[in-house]
Amino acid sequence: MGTSRSARHEILQARIEVDRTTHDLVELIKRRDDAARKIAHAKKSLGMRIIDREREEFVLRQARKIASRRKVDPGLVNRILRILILHSRKLQRKI
Repeated sequence: MGTSRSARHEILQARIEVDRTTHDLVELIKRRDDAARKIAHAKKSLGMRIIDREREEFVLRQARKIASRRKVDPGLVNRILRILILHSRKLQRKI
């Protein structure tokens, strides 16, 4: 019985951590969106194009390196960042 109670407590604590992390991820996405909008305004004032493939590839490469060092699946990080990059492009086009 004690092991069962301990396991349930462990699940509860881990779920609390998952919920906190999810909240943090949403906040980080918001910060990234805000930065993308600032970049869009600056690009517009400079007459620059929205898409900067060189920068995007740099960001993806750096993220994969960080993921590998932190023992996180680099493919997962790459897929998530590609989604975020596409989202940033969409936000920037609206500016």
